[in-house]
Amino acid sequence: MATISAEGEYFIIDGKRTRILSGTLHPARIARPLWADRLLAARQCGLNTVEVPALWAAIEPRPGRFDFAEQNDLASFCTIAADIGLRCILRAGPYIGDAYPLGGIPTWLLNELTGPPRSNDPSFLGPVARYFSALGEHLGKLQISTGSGRSRLRVGPICLVQAEHEWLCPEEQAGQYIEELARLLREAGFTVPIISRNMLFNSADTVLDTWGGYSSLYATVRQLRHIAPESPALVMGLRAGAENEWGKAKRSVKTPNGLLRAIAEVVAASGHVNLSPFHRGTVPAEFAGALPHAPNAFATSGGDTDAPLGEAGQRGPMYHAARMICTFVRSFERLLTDAEPDESPITVAPDAVAPRIADDDTGALRKDSTNEITSVATVTHRGSLGTVTYIFADEKQLSGNARTTLLLPDGSSLPVYLGSRSVSWVLTRAHLFNRATLDYTNLTPFMLVGACLVLVGPAGTPGLVSVNSAPLEVTVPASGDPVVEFHEGVTLVIANEEQAGTIYGGGDVVYSGVVGLTADDKPITGGSGLRINPDGTTERIRAAEASAAKLPKIQSVAVAPCDEYTSGTSARYASIPAPDTLNALGATTGYGWMRMIWSTNSAAKSDMTLFQCADRALVFGESKLVSVVGDTPGGEGHTFAVPGSKGTRTLCFLLDNMGRPSGGTSLIAPKGLFGSPSQMKKLRVPAPHLESADIFDPLVLFSPLMGVETGEVTHPKRVTFKVTHRRTTPLAIQIDGFGDRAVIFANGAAIGWHERTGNGRIILPPDILSRGINIIQFAVFEDPDTALGELKKSVTFFDLDVKPYEKASWAFARWEQPSPGAFEQLAKADVTAPKLAKYKGTPAWWRVSFSPADSMRPLYLDAKGLTKGRLYLNGHDIGRYFVATHTGKSVPPQSRYYLPECWLNSDAPNELMIFDEHGAAPNKITFMHSS
Repeated sequence: MATISAEGEYFIIDGKRTRILSGTLHPARIARPLWADRLLAARQCGLNTVEVPALWAAIEPRPGRFDFAEQNDLASFCTIAADIGLRCILRAGPYIGDAYPLGGIPTWLLNELTGPPRSNDPSFLGPVARYFSALGEHLGKLQISTGSGRSRLRVGPICLVQAEHEWLCPEEQAGQYIEELARLLREAGFTVPIISRNMLFNSADTVLDTWGGYSSLYATVRQLRHIAPESPALVMGLRAGAENEWGKAKRSVKTPNGLLRAIAEVVAASGHVNLSPFHRGTVPAEFAGALPHAPNAFATSGGDTDAPLGEAGQRGPMYHAARMICTFVRSFERLLTDAEPDESPITVAPDAVAPRIADDDTGALRKDSTNEITSVATVTHRGSLGTVTYIFADEKQLSGNARTTLLLPDGSSLPVYLGSRSVSWVLTRAHLFNRATLDYTNLTPFMLVGACLVLVGPAGTPGLVSVNSAPLEVTVPASGDPVVEFHEGVTLVIANEEQAGTIYGGGDVVYSGVVGLTADDKPITGGSGLRINPDGTTERIRAAEASAAKLPKIQSVAVAPCDEYTSGTSARYASIPAPDTLNALGATTGYGWMRMIWSTNSAAKSDMTLFQCADRALVFGESKLVSVVGDTPGGEGHTFAVPGSKGTRTLCFLLDNMGRPSGGTSLIAPKGLFGSPSQMKKLRVPAPHLESADIFDPLVLFSPLMGVETGEVTHPKRVTFKVTHRRTTPLAIQIDGFGDRAVIFANGAAIGWHERTGNGRIILPPDILSRGINIIQFAVFEDPDTALGELKKSVTFFDLDVKPYEKASWAFARWEQPSPGAFEQLAKADVTAPKLAKYKGTPAWWRVSFSPADSMRPLYLDAKGLTKGRLYLNGHDIGRYFVATHTGKSVPPQSRYYLPECWLNSDAPNELMIFDEHGAAPNKITFMHSS
């Protein structure tokens, strides 16, 4: 039986020092037949570990009913990883973040909670204990400490378990919550070390602290080692990409150079790293949540997030940047785990940080100094097996032939060409194998495969390599194949940076010009490649001629309009006493239909406000779109004009839950239409001012609060509004765009907490209001003067009158796919823009049949012509799409939608089921293969 322990800088696995190089892959976001492909890509990127988030909401879809089949079969995922040679870190939760609704906590739990989630409240910890027990039963035998394993690892793959995720609260807020979770994990049978990722907000004696971030990682890891020298410094959340949101441009501005540098900073500081995510995958609609950084920031289903491995498994520049450093670390793991920070390191030559003097007499400068990098930092580690020096440069100074000069211990200089990379590394006195020693090289070591050493440099620059005291000068090739030199028993492969992306090592052989390797180390090439043998000989390899894959074509189209729901005549509407949350009505995700019927003696138009409505509501009167209520793209606010007619009126609402919050304090925010409509009147309120008041500890009333430190109190000056309200109606407060934290007071009593997301709507009932002047205050934490200016623009007060609609009758209907018989098959002549126009404006289901597809190549759907809705491929949930508003305005950032090749039929027609909120027809959609 193997063991794992944390000692000093390293994890000790079965007696061997180990540096963790990991990446997050979500089984729930990857089609199961593609698991092995994505895990193999992780291994070929140089990773030795993968983090596996366990999605509680999927595993326990109903209380006490556990489902570990299909996408939830984490044991199979971990077993495949082990077969490929990867260890696993289990992110057990219960909260796992990463843009899942409620952070992965099941929505059914909202109906059972008597206290806050993510706390020691028994109504939360009870279900957590039951869930952890099920996880332990499913995965316990796959731990390093308990499993024998028959994979390449020869032991169980699970080496660490993470409890919770970015719980940014001190322990006092929830009574040692993290320690309680650790206890429950132990009772469930998890014996490997337990880690957290809480940025040191809290700590527990039984849990190893880890970090997350992207910037200043070298300094951060050194600080972690200083704070806890007995524990490995593990950056569990090196943020390799950024989630995108509907209606906004791509959020991530990260570059391959930046990712390379971030990983190298962790490695240079003797840290361990997990790229989160390594591969984001595609998010099914029910598991897409709201991002916690801004109001109404709803996560897209897929798209370009700058994760190293693309949505369809593409290995692009971000992948190869990560592979450059990770493959080096894995190749030289023994050397790196043996080496320690050097007190007498190799350093940058003083001449390299200033223009060199050409003439000692006159002080004239040398003309060839123009490409010298003048701002670099070096970090050196030295051990019995060799020395590694990392060189960090100012990216702004880089050019194709940028260089610096290192001063070796004997006083000799080594010019190092950095090219376009902001970080490089060199090895000196490095033991390679047998009696082969690399004395020095100015090229970047990439991989060591058997007797083959791959070195990388900028194209066309001079390379220096010395093995066993025998120097060799080479030139990095600008094009064609890498240079291969058999030197002192070592096969040197000299490649430029572009060529490095096509070089893979399998067994004791190196391949160049390939796009990857199969699971049994066979090369995959789209054209001509090169096999480089351990003795320095080479062989040309060529791919079999592949026939050009034909793109599928639409064969037939059928439509099922939702007229019975928009008119309110559907027999599926069931009476309810009053509007309520979608969750309470049994629609925990997605859409729901609601109908309102009331009578009026006036034929005049009137305004209606859905103040208690989230996230979107499409309002229909007599089957015609009246308004899109909400603050998302295409939304028209929360007030709209009701068509006038005397007598009985009917409105129908398509309520859209676009995803519950995935982080922050307000996880349990209601969805749908959960309060009576009203007529709203804006109140004239004097400009706010600052008033002195007692400081206030928000943890007295609200706990846990994410990001609030113990002892953190509000500022003694509060932003104060004086609101005159003489009626017996509720008072509404609307907050738009205020991006700070605040405790909200009404007439001296704390009534609410405002998140950094800057969005909020609060209703104050008459029983807490005064007939006359009411004092509404915002107590912020830092700068009340700035808050005063922002709140003056952000806060609006309204009087809400619900009487015109208080006698309305209500009904609810579930949103679901129509039966096959509900579809009308359209003739080809009817699939034209003019004839399809009659369906536009109200929701409709479309069933599209398209020709057999190449099941070996990733396929994308270009959703041109559609608006917003849901996609299903041959019965599989592809997720939400949102490409245009009801007026036709384009909605960024995602227009292409990945159709996993494993879900395509190659020998039979395929079926695409489309629900479009505005009835847009699929006559303009097209298909394309991944580049």
